[in-house]
Amino acid sequence: MREILFRAKRLDNGEWVQGDLVQAPDGRKAISTEDDLVDAVPETVCQYTGLTDKDGRKIFEGDICEIHSSSIDEEDGCFSVEWNEEKAGFDLCGESLAVDFDCIFGHECEIAGNIFDNPGLLQGEDA
Repeated sequence: MREILFRAKRLDNGEWVQGDLVQAPDGRKAISTEDDLVDAVPETVCQYTGLTDKDGRKIFEGDICEIHSSSIDEEDGCFSVEWNEEKAGFDLCGESLAVDFDCIFGHECEIAGNIFDNPGLLQGEDA
């Protein structure tokens, strides 16, 4: 069974937390951790994809993955992980390309950062 897990930045101090997503009727979002319930910055809420990178780190929506030796029809590089509502699955999105996230299986994939803390990675800037 797939692990359902979310992460978001804390509203009070901007640190990343992981846990269960709690949505209040008034639209507020919070993350329930093992120890606490913390208010979250809504636009930073990201779901765990169920996959890990080459170092065993969990890959979340919003992560920027660096891919090497890929069979993607584009040069190796950084791709953001984005939810595709139409197919109810995750895509890897580059400047001119969006492909099924499944295509990274068997390839070197490493989390380089995320779209919130390191947006320049998608333009080839260093973290």
